[in-house]
Amino acid sequence: MVVRLMAHWTKIDAGGITYDLVHLRPFAFEIRPQRWSRMATVQVSFNDHCFTEKYDPARHPASTAVGSRHEARAFSIERWRWSFELPQIVRTLDRRRIARTRHGNLVHL
Repeated sequence: MVVRLMAHWTKIDAGGITYDLVHLRPFAFEIRPQRWSRMATVQVSFNDHCFTEKYDPARHPASTAVGSRHEARAFSIERWRWSFELPQIVRTLDRRRIARTRHGNLVHL
């Protein structure tokens, strides 16, 4: 299996504190989808939405602002804490029931 993984974050500085992001490094794994005769490679990478939220100058101190190519974002301690669960959730999606919300998002049950 040859996999090219994109660059990733190692840490972020927000509000004078350094937060580790190594748990969000890209990875790949193989699964056998239902009704497939062969394995499939899943390549996973995480974007800044895993540890940031939309920047609002009325709610966020300037020290929490994080640059993004498309929009202003602010570091979110809550999202950062939840992000530690993401790699394991992704690795076990083939064993979970997935549903689509009325807004088009996917959610595991």
